Amino acid sequence: PATPAGATVGADGCTVVPADDDGDGVANAQDACPNTPAGEAVDANGCSCSQRDGDNDGVNDCNDQCPATPAGAAVDANGCSDTGGGGGGGGGGGGVVSLSAPPEPPMVAEMPPPSYDQIEVTWQDDSDDEDGFELQRRTEPGGVTVAAATDQDWRWLASVPANTTSYVDHAVEAATTYSYRVRSFRAKLFSDWVVIGPVSTASLPLPAMPAGFVASAVGPTQINLTWNDGADDEVGFIVERRVGGGPWQELATLPAGSRAYADPTVTPQTTYTYSLQTFNEFGLSDMVISSPVTTPTVPEPAPEPSATPESAPQPAPAPAASPAPRGMCGASVGPMVMMTLLVLYAVRPLRRRWR
Repeated sequence: PATPAGATVGADGCTVVPADDDGDGVANAQDACPNTPAGEAVDANGCSCSQRDGDNDGVNDCNDQCPATPAGAAVDANGCSDTGGGGGGGGGGGGVVSLSAPPEPPMVAEMPPPSYDQIEVTWQDDSDDEDGFELQRRTEPGGVTVAAATDQDWRWLASVPANTTSYVDHAVEAATTYSYRVRSFRAKLFSDWVVIGPVSTASLPLPAMPAGFVASAVGPTQINLTWNDGADDEVGFIVERRVGGGPWQELATLPAGSRAYADPTVTPQTTYTYSLQTFNEFGLSDMVISSPVTTPTVPEPAPEPSATPESAPQPAPAPAASPAPRGMCGASVGPMVMMTLLVLYAVRPLRRRWR
């Protein structure tokens, strides 16, 4: 997910190492000299001194003892003309320039601290008659200098003019150890090499990893994630999830400053684990992983209350009947019978008198 911009990648999204058919350390696409002999140091264009002719005098730079021959001048097998082109040590009169002793080699000087993307190589100029300096570089395997390094281990880096005392190497990788060597030259006379280093580049300024990462199930179908943002230079966050012990799958990409995320795509009674990383333009932070969290079951619905049947309407009670009049013997008698009895009772004395 953090491939450098412009890098060629394969189907898996990973950077593809460019082809280098002649094995000179310069990719085919940038190699101006694709058939460099094995073991020869090359420049940034992939050309060795046997493939270069800087003054176009017909003598390659490896054999040219007078590298600045005037254009059109006739030269001998050493690449030197009768005009003295190449700036040798002065010689008397006409004829081939005589060569003097090589210039004094440079001396090691203290270098400034390297960054993740550059190293400033410095040295002390200890001669006053050089034409310039050559620099070469090698990558130290495992960050340890190999004392038995051969010339084939060094790659040509640069040629700088006289009186130069530093060179900034931008073609470095982060967290990598390099050694350099520099020598002075005059014409095709070279001082001894002086080794500078090893020196290691800084690591990429990756963002700090989040802290306090917690996953909490808030229901059967949602898990909430919370964390503390420990960086101030992130571009965003990447959240990944796995079910049980399965593979990690990217879940979300969140903007800088995020501190929480709700995952509503979980299912009940399932165990999930989450990971979180901060990222910026240089890459990803270390991964922080949550504790596994299991979603609860879906609660059973509450039973509905049973319907209470309404009481059937009861008929209104009949009005109580008035008690029937009772006779002397207690038997119930009707009103007409009662009247008859009263009349008879009233006339009893009269009947006795009549007798």
